[in-house]
Amino acid sequence: MTRWIGRWIACVGAMHVGMGAAADVGALRAMWHLGLWGAAARVPGGERVLWLLATGCLMLAVGGLADAMEAIPVRFPRWFALGLAAFTAGGALLLPLSGFWLLVPPAVAALARRYLRSDWAPGRSGSLPLPR
Repeated sequence: MTRWIGRWIACVGAMHVGMGAAADVGALRAMWHLGLWGAAARVPGGERVLWLLATGCLMLAVGGLADAMEAIPVRFPRWFALGLAAFTAGGALLLPLSGFWLLVPPAVAALARRYLRSDWAPGRSGSLPLPR
């Protein structure tokens, strides 16, 4: 089976970071010159840039986690599949003209990987194995 769910999420995260950096260079410069501490609230457009950068970095981390889980032939943990689906659905509902729709394919695939696959190796039907 091809590993793509985590890579897709990480790609969306990279696009988010890129858009955050390119969206308003002036706001980034102004926040830098203000010393960063509390600067996002004091600079016009700063909160939007912060949102793009912070969620992009978080999606990069979540994508890396999902890719690591895909490398292990186990089901995704319930919290991961449901959390990704809830984040995607909630974001698309509250902000329909946004990039939340880019997370629909991996969210659906994560749910399918969690609940629909029945060909997992014996003894690996739960979630991730515990470290020894």
